[in-house]
Amino acid sequence: MIRPVEVEPREGWRIWLRYTDGASGEVDLSHLAADLLKGCFAAVRNPRAHEPRILWKGEDDAADYLTLIFLLHRKLDACKRVGAEDIP
Repeated sequence: MIRPVEVEPREGWRIWLRYTDGASGEVDLSHLAADLLKGCFAAVRNPRAHEPRILWKGEDDAADYLTLIFLLHRKLDACKRVGAEDIP
């Protein structure tokens, strides 16, 4: 089975990978970050109008979730708006 043997974080939501077969390359994970952000906020939005979507199993679960939301907010704060002319 081919597996990653080396991973390097890159700028933004990109990573570089090298696999056991020698193949390597860079992957953009920004689309996954957007899906994660949408899912996180959909889970807690407007709790009075909907059934709770999160079943907390203790304080550790709540702390992990809040840490993830904090990370996503930090990444959003660092975003820069781009126009159509900036997209290759």
